[in-house]
Amino acid sequence: MASFSVQGKNVVITGASSGIGKELSACFAQQGANCFLGCLPAERNQLTSWAEKLRQEHAVRVHLFPLDLSQAEGPEQFHASIRALGEPIHVLVNNAGIIAYGSFGDLPLELQEKIIHVNVIAYFKLMRLFLPQLTAAGEGRILNVVSASAFQPSPYLAVYGAGKAFIQMLSEALNAELIGSGVRVQTLNPPYTNTPLLKGHGFPKQLWWYRI
Repeated sequence: MASFSVQGKNVVITGASSGIGKELSACFAQQGANCFLGCLPAERNQLTSWAEKLRQEHAVRVHLFPLDLSQAEGPEQFHASIRALGEPIHVLVNNAGIIAYGSFGDLPLELQEKIIHVNVIAYFKLMRLFLPQLTAAGEGRILNVVSASAFQPSPYLAVYGAGKAFIQMLSEALNAELIGSGVRVQTLNPPYTNTPLLKGHGFPKQLWWYRI
């Protein structure tokens, strides 16, 4: 398998203000990649400080895109804002995500719909929107941050786990379709990780399957 250097290349990362997305942006910047970072509008200041740190420590270019991917046209607006810069994109990292803990029958419908919009529809749309540029260039990578939940049912996280399974299967199918194109689709499947995500809606302080 040919290696893929990100030195001098442009990498898009959603959900980059904290957690795994923030750490991935550090990893890419350390390798000399320019970072195009997304976050929620409310996290703009947080990401601005982090972006300046990346610029100073690694001498890379960092652009910020504070947009809400849960909105109906959020992914399209995010893609359009990046394309408006007129720079090629070499790597897409779908990382933004939300989660809620509780029984399927008790969690609000609107909240579960939002999980689907961010964790499934935004991933799907951004993959589809950025893919033509990658295939036209004959090289590139899509990295979908999924979860170990993609491989097993997730009681009390039912919609979250089902969404991760969807993205896992889509990623594997697309990767097979792209054989010979120079573009690969890969997934990162961490177990439950101590990030702000696990301190969100409905999570008890002590989880029987995970110690925060």
